[in-house]
Amino acid sequence: MGVASLSVLGLAVALAVPVANAAEVSAQVNVIDGCAWALAGAPEEINLTAGEGVKYEGAALPMFYILSNLSLGLAGSQGAQSANQGDSSECSFYSDVKNSKVELSLTTTSQFTATFAGGTRDPLMDFSLTADAPLGFTATALDRCPADPRFSVSSFQGMYSTGMTPWKLIETNTVQNIFDPAVNQRCGVGLLMELLIPAYEGVPAGAGTNYNFSGPSLTISLLNVG
Repeated sequence: MGVASLSVLGLAVALAVPVANAAEVSAQVNVIDGCAWALAGAPEEINLTAGEGVKYEGAALPMFYILSNLSLGLAGSQGAQSANQGDSSECSFYSDVKNSKVELSLTTTSQFTATFAGGTRDPLMDFSLTADAPLGFTATALDRCPADPRFSVSSFQGMYSTGMTPWKLIETNTVQNIFDPAVNQRCGVGLLMELLIPAYEGVPAGAGTNYNFSGPSLTISLLNVG
């Protein structure tokens, strides 16, 4: 009987060991611009005129000024130019919706001081606003602001002689949290100012020159309402 030898060959086992890998998790999203109300068309100075070629001859002379492009608009707060124009790409109030209003007010002075020839005073030509000769205002809604429930635009006539409570020109009513630029959220008002320079007997010290009458300061304010 034969004897056979039995042997076991060694088995080489290769094990795959995983290598740790860290993946950074991030997210990117465009953030909509914040909404801001913008006032366009407010003048830096107001010069009333009697009309081209009209001269003061001693009789009472009506003067006027027309402001025709004052408007309140909604814009993205990051775009200075778009804010000035009252339009922009979409923006959001981020659930903190702000209404807005535009008011007109005047300083309490009612005196107009007269100068000529670059600043020479002529106190005899000074005059004060009175109930009979006030500074008159007429405000009307512009065509680009039709019957829009988002805005209230004042149409009024007012007189100023010795003081005034601020007049509301434009006020917003219903404002959405997200502004869609396809919906023109903008509204304007026209303003007519009238003044009567009183009659003067005698020859003004600066006859034959241009006179300047400096009076109260007008302020047009943009106010946010929570």
